[in-house]
Amino acid sequence: MKIKLVLFTIIYFLTISTTHSADWSISAYASCEATLGEISSSSGGIKAVNGTAVIRCPLTKISGSNTIDDVYVRMKRSSSTSATPFCTLNNIDSDGSPTHSSYGYASNSTSNQSISIPISTQYTYGYAYVLCVLNTDDIMYGIRYIQ
Repeated sequence: MKIKLVLFTIIYFLTISTTHSADWSISAYASCEATLGEISSSSGGIKAVNGTAVIRCPLTKISGSNTIDDVYVRMKRSSSTSATPFCTLNNIDSDGSPTHSSYGYASNSTSNQSISIPISTQYTYGYAYVLCVLNTDDIMYGIRYIQ
């Protein structure tokens, strides 16, 4: 009887998670790299140290229509008086030529926040990545693009 209950529970939760929701996110610490400046690990994310850092994170494409509306970058500002951190969503075609770029800025808050970056219709073609510019001690935790 216990085995049947365990099997039912596993099948039930697999069915719910695959048919009713999707959650695509990436960890900045595990998936992103610094293309400019210095970073260190901090609080489960990556932190800019000794000045400005530019962080690059690749995204996995989703095919179909109306699959994604925004990309959300989770981060924490170290100071509300420093320059505003920002992120861009960049699309390139299969030849490596840029096709579209959109952007979002952090708020003045020093608490955890999400930077929202709108996605263009050209997102469905080619490749996509996010670039974020962080100031000293700003922390980037990750990116969520389906929720």
